[in-house]
Amino acid sequence: FIEAALPHETEIDSDTLKQIVKDFYFPTEQHETPDHFLAYLDYYLSLRELDFKVKIRTWQKWQAVKNKIVRFFADTGDSLKVEEINEAFKNLWIEWNTKQQYAQSTIMKELKMIKIVCTHAQSKGVKVSPDIVSRLKMKGKNIELPIIYLTMTELKGIMQLDDLPEYLENARDWLLISCFTGQRVSDFMRFDASMLNVVDGKTFLDVQQVKTGRAVSIPITDQVLNILNKRDGKFPRSISDQKYNDYVKEVCRLAGINNPTKGRLAKVVQIDGKNETRKIVGTYEKWQLIGSHIGRRSFASNYYQRLKTSEIKDITGHSTEQMLLQYIGKSTDSKKSKTHDDMNNINNELL
Repeated sequence: FIEAALPHETEIDSDTLKQIVKDFYFPTEQHETPDHFLAYLDYYLSLRELDFKVKIRTWQKWQAVKNKIVRFFADTGDSLKVEEINEAFKNLWIEWNTKQQYAQSTIMKELKMIKIVCTHAQSKGVKVSPDIVSRLKMKGKNIELPIIYLTMTELKGIMQLDDLPEYLENARDWLLISCFTGQRVSDFMRFDASMLNVVDGKTFLDVQQVKTGRAVSIPITDQVLNILNKRDGKFPRSISDQKYNDYVKEVCRLAGINNPTKGRLAKVVQIDGKNETRKIVGTYEKWQLIGSHIGRRSFASNYYQRLKTSEIKDITGHSTEQMLLQYIGKSTDSKKSKTHDDMNNINNELL
């Protein structure tokens, strides 16, 4: 069999012989790349699993999209191939999602994720529809909603709350810490006194962000130090994300943060006779719209144009200044306007 495995007159060395024997007794199992969309989605996720699970929220988003696609195919009776993910699919997907009362922004994001899978399949030689390049996207604009954050005045009111039960005082202190450090809940709930260090008499906290893996050094101001001092140098007790979300709403309600604000609020709605939870756009009291994300956005919004955007970015961990500006609802025009004013002020001072 060795002679049959080699081209005519091929010289046999020891390495070649070992490879021939290995291939004969332990043949490599050949796997065909799947061409049905759900099967390919599973294949894609298996390839990216390690990368996605490092960023657990990313993995959760992909699992949620997969589960929704399974429901979509079950409801429509379809089981499409990758090449059938086209404009007709897009229109049916939008119609189904709209009937299920999903927000337009959610539908648009998930179409982009579906397109990513199709593009990956194309790179692996799977036949795809030409529609994925130009037509597998949703036209229209997202509903414009204000960027919600806690102002310095509102933070002062939260700081002045007295006689809170222990669980709300604990949540209040975490809320203030998050607003003065600019970190995600997945990061600030891990804060520990061992992360603190003093440089030239100034306190900093060094942490590696869970989502990005980026190391950031955060100036710890008097407002945070006061919280630590009353707790004998320790951070508040860690709590779950869900409890934190619930408790900070109550803290903000007690602080009178109730001005009417447009936003999305999770509500139970009836869809096909079943109770489903959807985020519904409406006008609500502001405290109802507060969640675990509020600290990072409040930090970036409150210090915008007070600190350099590069300084804010280094603390929040945004990859680019453009991403930071988008996060707080500012355009590059506002940055240019600030630069214009600064240059005028410098010139008027010096000339």
